[in-house]
Amino acid sequence: MPPSNRPTMHFLTASLSTQVAVLLFILACGGCAQNSPPEKPERTQSAETLPKASPSQQLPAPVIELEPDEQRLALADFLTFPEASDDVATSGWTEEGVIIRGTGTPKGYLYTQKTFENFRLRYDLRFPAALLSSASPLKENTGVLVYITGDQKVWPLSMEVQGKYVDLGSVKENGGAAKATQTFDKELQQKVIGPAHEWNSLEVISQGGALTVLLNGEKITTSEPNFLSSGPIGLQAEGFPVEFANLRILVLP
Repeated sequence: MPPSNRPTMHFLTASLSTQVAVLLFILACGGCAQNSPPEKPERTQSAETLPKASPSQQLPAPVIELEPDEQRLALADFLTFPEASDDVATSGWTEEGVIIRGTGTPKGYLYTQKTFENFRLRYDLRFPAALLSSASPLKENTGVLVYITGDQKVWPLSMEVQGKYVDLGSVKENGGAAKATQTFDKELQQKVIGPAHEWNSLEVISQGGALTVLLNGEKITTSEPNFLSSGPIGLQAEGFPVEFANLRILVLP
């Protein structure tokens, strides 16, 4: 080969070697890509994967001290309407410590075996499933019946201290009783009421058929005497899980 052609041949040889090396590199990378596991898409939390609060999550009852002559009311102090068998699952009511729990079904109520006239009743109330509710306003409902009179039915002749969350602490009539004449401070109620799934404390004072209701320590309702003034006390089941804690009563002269 003539000397003048040698640089050209060296250049062609080097260029060919470079192209072969590049081609081998591409093939090698392609093989690695084929052998690598497919890339996983980034996980994002949807409404289905987000952790959800459980309505059965328990909240300890407030710690209280009984005053002299104040008596606790336990599940054993009540009868059930509709009358239930000994099977807890059918009654809708259970007890754990100072908490009486109601599933809300069947619709009905507990009522005390004793009759009360002049008294102070205190209790804590909450709706454990309200945290999951999307309803606005909340529809959670229960109530404390006083002066239950006559036959047991849904609902008996009685007055009621509302447990319905939006009207909590107001007074209403049931079963044909005369309409309650009351002063209900809705503005104050809205200021002092706590979240439905947390404990709200109520105090009901009965004197000669007149009722006074305190919510979280503030007087929000007074009602005038009706023709009803004595009878058993009831706890309502109205379709919503509910918890009553620290039920206690002081008989007044």
